[in-house]
Amino acid sequence: MKRITAIITSALLVAATVFCLNISPANAAATATISASPGSGAKTTGVSFNVTISVNGGGQNFTSFGASVATTNLTIVSLTKGSSVEKWTTEPSTGSLNFFGAVSGSKGSVTAYTLKVKGKKAGKAYISISGGSVKSTDGYSVTDIFSSSSGGSYTIADAPAAPAATTPAVVAPASPVLPDTEADLANSWGQYSVDPILMVSVGTDTTAALDSTGNLTGVKFSGSATPGALISAYIFSSKLVKSATADANGLWSIVLTEGLADGSHTAYFVSTKDGVNTRISKKLAFTVDATNKTATEVASTAATETSAATNVSHWYSNPWLWTGVGLILIVLILVWYFYWKKHRKSAQ
Repeated sequence: MKRITAIITSALLVAATVFCLNISPANAAATATISASPGSGAKTTGVSFNVTISVNGGGQNFTSFGASVATTNLTIVSLTKGSSVEKWTTEPSTGSLNFFGAVSGSKGSVTAYTLKVKGKKAGKAYISISGGSVKSTDGYSVTDIFSSSSGGSYTIADAPAAPAATTPAVVAPASPVLPDTEADLANSWGQYSVDPILMVSVGTDTTAALDSTGNLTGVKFSGSATPGALISAYIFSSKLVKSATADANGLWSIVLTEGLADGSHTAYFVSTKDGVNTRISKKLAFTVDATNKTATEVASTAATETSAATNVSHWYSNPWLWTGVGLILIVLILVWYFYWKKHRKSAQ
């Protein structure tokens, strides 16, 4: 009986040993992986993107893990360690991406860390993982269940060139045209709004001279206007239209190469900016003295030029008119009063 009991006990011990050996971590399958995610993609030079280094036990419990990580054609911007890692034996940093950490135990996926990186130049960029290790333990023995690792491969391209700045086409104002008659010119000119910025003076340039017919060349008009405005001078007496563009400071000048005859002339000035025509407040009357090579503004015309309509519309503003009317009314009232008083006494 004792012999039978010993044989059964021995058999049970052998069976238990075999069972324990079969479930021991030493016999566990290698299923764990260490990977970079995303593992691929198209990226732009100098633009940051995130890559996560994670460990997965493949369904088996693990307690520690580690690997060596390197990059190619990538700049490390920052590194954020995974919150599930409880202890670091080799702590990763932006200076060294190698790591080895521990957790209480996990069968799922654990984030070792997340990298923020950016491509240095156009071409291929890589994150490589080597020397992987994932340890599993039953409390008695430790087994490495690491199976494989997968890094990342990325295509880095330069940012597309910014579209070239386009400058709107500048539409030049139409060339000024002289009307058929001076009356038409004055009528068209008078319909434009007065430009308070447009100023004009007349004189002669240093090139002033007499032409073959005795007329004076080199008469000069100059002044100020809105910068960039086209200034046009219409001189009907000589059938001339001349133009100049105001500079960045608003200054402009027109020098006549054509000769002007001795005597009186009138010039009409128009400023054209962004398709809008405006005019000087009054036409410019001036006199040419070919003998003395001078051109001067007619002061009396400049001082008194107003429209008939303006003069008529302001007759009532004359204070002497109203003073006279008031005196006449007073006289009439006094005459009526004395006349009435005299006849009243006669009636009594």
